[in-house]
Amino acid sequence: MLTSILQPTSRWSTLLTRCLIRLMLLLRKPKLSPAAQPHDALESLPSKLRQKFSISITRLSLALPSDWSDAKHWNPLLLSPLGHKPTKRTVFYMHGGAFIHMMSPFHWQTVARLSQDLEADVAVQTYTLLPYAGIHDVIHKLVEVYRHVHAEAKKKGHEVIVAGDSAGGCLAASLTLALNDANLPVPDQLLLIAPVLDAELTRPATRALQHRDPWLKIDRLGHVGHFWSVGGSTERDVFLAVTAKKVGEPTKEQREAMRHPYASPILGDWSFYKGHITTICGTSDILLADSLELAAKAEQQQPLDVTFIKAEGCIHVYPILFGLPLARLLSRDSERGFELMVQSVLRKSSV
Repeated sequence: MLTSILQPTSRWSTLLTRCLIRLMLLLRKPKLSPAAQPHDALESLPSKLRQKFSISITRLSLALPSDWSDAKHWNPLLLSPLGHKPTKRTVFYMHGGAFIHMMSPFHWQTVARLSQDLEADVAVQTYTLLPYAGIHDVIHKLVEVYRHVHAEAKKKGHEVIVAGDSAGGCLAASLTLALNDANLPVPDQLLLIAPVLDAELTRPATRALQHRDPWLKIDRLGHVGHFWSVGGSTERDVFLAVTAKKVGEPTKEQREAMRHPYASPILGDWSFYKGHITTICGTSDILLADSLELAAKAEQQQPLDVTFIKAEGCIHVYPILFGLPLARLLSRDSERGFELMVQSVLRKSSV
């Protein structure tokens, strides 16, 4: 079943946001993970976040396998809204950043808002990034961490939601497929914010959107998708050199790796999933094609239940950009997008 929502947008807001993003891209220096382990998300914590959103932040201490050399780095942070009102949900959130970049202040404000608006405990899970790992290096660890978080959530009577933006949206979908493969409980809902669902990015529908997208570049993301799909550690300098230039077509083996359902979740069999999926994307985003294909699956496959929110002219991950400079002018569409995706989750909530 498919529910489609078209979000009205402001032409001036979308135009100015595109210009601001272009400027930010010119000035930004990529910040790669410094080590072959999940980074500490607290490094990017905005100083006034706790006060602004009235949340507490603690680190979970899970009984993870003793043979994990980096086990302590896989303990997620837990955000909870302050106050006497008990929480109703647990959100397991994985950040985006093209599988390269560490968690940003935009991600922090997103998880803080989700904690408040969904009355939820939010487990913030980082993961080993490129060039040190790929999907098959991290997926089994995400499954193990989620298993512990899910068990604790159900003891509280919580609904469990797995969420993520961009690359994190890919991981949210991949994790759900992996949980089903392992015969473990899957989340009650998925929240996918402009998710990467196809590692190849070669479909005509994707390329047709390139001229509208001021942020993402198909050629560069395709290289990243190849490294993420194949996995293993790559020398930092080699990785940066390859992803910065055009290279030849992937080999047959590389294409097969990119078509694995964990690397490209849109290619997985979703007939098992009886929960609700919310996906949200702007039309000035090359990843719109991925969300459109997921929406098409919902029309064709039962019992797949998808709410697809589309915003005309909005850029990549627009619902999490509500903290941009000139907020009143530029954040109107982001604020409305965030509200719509929260409403979609609550509409299908079981608690």
